[in-house]
Amino acid sequence: FNVLRCKLNYEFTPIALIDTIYVDCVAWYIYADKTSTDQLVLSSSIGAACSLLLIVIYLAFELKKYTVDSILNCLILILGTLVIHKGLDVVVEEADMVGKICICTKLITFITPLLMTYRVIKERNYKLISVNSTLTYMVACIGWLVFGKLANDLNIMCANAIGVVICFIQFCIYLNYKKKYPIYTGPTS
Repeated sequence: FNVLRCKLNYEFTPIALIDTIYVDCVAWYIYADKTSTDQLVLSSSIGAACSLLLIVIYLAFELKKYTVDSILNCLILILGTLVIHKGLDVVVEEADMVGKICICTKLITFITPLLMTYRVIKERNYKLISVNSTLTYMVACIGWLVFGKLANDLNIMCANAIGVVICFIQFCIYLNYKKKYPIYTGPTS
């Protein structure tokens, strides 16, 4: 929604997070293609397309402020996609090895939520955690965890189990800090 209100910036939605989500989706697409998992192909394609759209919107609104960063971001994204797609497709022939790489890319996408959780603990400001995003992500990870279990795919299960744990930790920290450190809003009239 920040995108639609033209308020997308490094504080609300770090471009690095969008980039890592895009690269993660590309890696999972390659894995899904190697394992012939149609649901994962569709999900990864949608995720990559949405991430790419967010990047384009971000660049359109932030290009004037961050010209050098925006150009570097585009180059890194284009080169990263080519390297990942060609590299994984050509060098790694085993689907399981691609799955391990996908788990690593998923872990990288968890860095931003973990940094936000660190800021919540440091600043004692529970409002830095988006409860809606956290719960939505947790439900999605649980869904993919169940899918991984039904498909007997350890790579999908592992990546999403980590996501569930991180979301659960964030939600617990949110509830704990909301109770312990309520935000002072000023005197009441």
